Amino acid sequence: MIKTTPSALAWDQWAAANGVAVLNVPVGFKEIAAMLRKVEARLAADADAPVVVEDVYGQTVSLGVQPRLIFAGEESSGMITGPEELIRSQGGRTALAMREKSAGEAMVLVTALAARCKQEGIALSDYLADVFTANRITATYDVREEITYYNESEPDPEKLRAAKQEGEAKRDKNDIFFLGIAIALHEGKIDLEQARELFADALPALDFTTLEDVRFVGDGTYLKFRDKFVEVRKSGTDAKTKAYASGVDRADCQRFAKAFGETSGELTELYEARIGPSYLAEVEAKARRIYDAFQST
Repeated sequence: MIKTTPSALAWDQWAAANGVAVLNVPVGFKEIAAMLRKVEARLAADADAPVVVEDVYGQTVSLGVQPRLIFAGEESSGMITGPEELIRSQGGRTALAMREKSAGEAMVLVTALAARCKQEGIALSDYLADVFTANRITATYDVREEITYYNESEPDPEKLRAAKQEGEAKRDKNDIFFLGIAIALHEGKIDLEQARELFADALPALDFTTLEDVRFVGDGTYLKFRDKFVEVRKSGTDAKTKAYASGVDRADCQRFAKAFGETSGELTELYEARIGPSYLAEVEAKARRIYDAFQST
């Protein structure tokens, strides 16, 4: 399975229950396509060797010999599946699956699922509940918050342009706040307990005692908790911040996603003491190098 990092945590739990390897990638179907190409390149190099790749978390994942794609999807519902046999072109090229999201595949699968539920006399919601139970899935809630930093309906083009530019600065400030902690933890400048303290100091209404990791994931910052994840990332095209959460408690996920999206990015005294503005000035360049290294593996 290949999935973007803010996609449902339930997918990871289903995969774990069924012995399916998972490759996490940054947001964007092009990232899924890039991971497919990495796997295909290793298959082409040695068809009899186990395929081993690294995901955006920096985890080395073994897919076994001659792996096949069961599913690839993103948080915005785009998806593809893979056939049992490699796709072969007339020119002899091979592929594990399509390179782009497929509405056709999704429609066929949903139609088949609806027909099955109709025949068995059960609602789709009951079928989903059965899947959760059978696969011991606890992360049954997914939420998303989108913060827009300007009035998109402003009729005056000059005011709109100025407001958007000001909003982009606020967006970037939010991004750098989280990114700084992720990169500092990655480089060993701070440890996990210090990361917890930094977050608790800046966001005292939230509980960070179960925080297990803070990761830069290519285009955002991902916080892994014992019972959920929260990811915050800036829009690359607009003055917006997007925050995602998935876990066992809907209200808790909503609270975290909203707070992360609305974080101003103002540095607390503790943040300045442990990380500081001079270090923050370099984190975007460091993040770019980490992303480039992931792309080149």
